[in-house]
Amino acid sequence: MSLKIKEEIKVILEISELEGEDITLRRLCSMFNVEMPSKLREYGDLPPRIALAIAYLDRELRELLKEASQDFIREKIHGFS
Repeated sequence: MSLKIKEEIKVILEISELEGEDITLRRLCSMFNVEMPSKLREYGDLPPRIALAIAYLDRELRELLKEASQDFIREKIHGFS
């Protein structure tokens, strides 16, 4: 399950970069048909990157957020995304 959440977070990071910060996390996920991890639903009314920054304070999500962010950045640097 944690791998699934990590991948969902990575997708949220990717589409956030495209769409920007003008919409909420809930709307962004809905627009791109991405399942929002249940642990992030309480932050759904916030902009995506703000929601992820607040979620980082949750010990359960912290490592998944770090891994997803590292994967996202690595793919950006190496051109795989």
